Amino acid sequence: MSIGGTIKMIEQDDGGDYSVYLGDTASMSSVRCSIDSVHKQEISTVKQWDNITVKGICAGFKADDLLGSDVLLVRCVLEKNKYLSL
Repeated sequence: MSIGGTIKMIEQDDGGDYSVYLGDTASMSSVRCSIDSVHKQEISTVKQWDNITVKGICAGFKADDLLGSDVLLVRCVLEKNKYLSL
């Protein structure tokens, strides 16, 4: 599935893998996109607050009343020529 939005945060784990969080900055909820390891070099082309489109596989939903809810996408890639201008 493809989804577009504003990058709230970019996170790198100890193994060097990236997750990009998309969503409204006023909301605790977000879409967490785990970037496919083959495409992780593409993350250097974007930064926080950029508007992007990613394509990935929906792996579920994580609900938390206190921390907000996350939709989880895995094996994500940035879609070329689909940077959003809002």
